[in-house]
Amino acid sequence: MLLLSTLHQFDIDPLFFFVLLATAGLTLFFALAALAAPLLGVVTESLYVFKHQSFYDKCALQITQAAFCMGLFIFFTLGAGLIYYVYYVDYIAIPPLIKAPPLTGLLLLGVYWITWSALKQRRALHLLLGWAAALSMLGALFVFCGLLIAVDWPAFMALIYVGLLCTGLAAGAGLSQLWLIMRRFKADYGRDYYAFAMRYCARVALSFTLAAALIVCALLLLLRHAIPADLVQPLDIGVIAIAFGLPLSCCLLWFGIAKSDSPLRHKPGAFFACVFLFIALGAQLLMLLSAFPSP
Repeated sequence: MLLLSTLHQFDIDPLFFFVLLATAGLTLFFALAALAAPLLGVVTESLYVFKHQSFYDKCALQITQAAFCMGLFIFFTLGAGLIYYVYYVDYIAIPPLIKAPPLTGLLLLGVYWITWSALKQRRALHLLLGWAAALSMLGALFVFCGLLIAVDWPAFMALIYVGLLCTGLAAGAGLSQLWLIMRRFKADYGRDYYAFAMRYCARVALSFTLAAALIVCALLLLLRHAIPADLVQPLDIGVIAIAFGLPLSCCLLWFGIAKSDSPLRHKPGAFFACVFLFIALGAQLLMLLSAFPSP
């Protein structure tokens, strides 16, 4: 493959490279899920208000719990890495704009979760808290997307943002399924509820995975069309196969869960769908970065 020959040409250990790529994909996967999952939680609670089906309320609560845990995990993981970099590698000043939205969103999300029962009779106020938390996290995602301007893609920022949001919603829904499986016997809301919640999250994950894949295709074509033909670098067929083949595998797994009469029996499928998605995310990132000349 072109990628392997390039790695050998520059004397880069392929195993180390792919481990690094998988780590980057996993970190980005959790970060996007943490930023987008609050939106999924508050939209699900809004569906409860409109449809008056109690399963939506319970599902929104558990998605919010999962989102808060994702947020804590990625906050402490990236925070530890940042502290190490600042104190042991090189000092960098972090602009307040980058720190404020995720911290505010995480605090609001915690309050939104904790007050779920207390504000049961004041649903409008509770939804207001939820939307405030979700919009703060989406603001953090917007700041992150703005950092991509450094890659000289400002004309495509809106498309990049929507793609990241779709990927985050797919990742958030996929991880929420794993949370449902882990909490099955801790919060026993009944088999019918968990079947409903697993199918609901599977449908969300399936829809947004397909949307994200289409956006990556569009972004790739637009970017390659926007630069001179003699500067366009060839794409590695293996990376393309991973970048688009694995999301399709995820969709098949989630489709099976969404259509199953017993979705809780598909625990391995829910797990491997998340694994495939974060590997595909790393491959898509590599594909987009390697296909174009440095700015």
